[in-house]
Amino acid sequence: DFEFHLAIAKASKNEILFLVMKNTSAYSHYLEELNRVFGINEDSLQGHIEQFQALKNKDAAKVKELIRKGMEENIVKVRQRMSGT
Repeated sequence: DFEFHLAIAKASKNEILFLVMKNTSAYSHYLEELNRVFGINEDSLQGHIEQFQALKNKDAAKVKELIRKGMEENIVKVRQRMSGT
């Protein structure tokens, strides 16, 4: 999962984001923890495929929408987990 995100950062040509992700462990630990707690599931894989397709199609608006949606879903999952529901 980290390699996918790192490749996306590199492809975005955002040097600062790429270097921060590559040279610090915080983002890698964040992804590892999400995968540990929630597992890798069909929805997650499908989201990554959709993001890749949008990038391939050079549809920046769609990429942003998909990433925002995925992050919002992760926030909901974390809040549910923390509240015990």
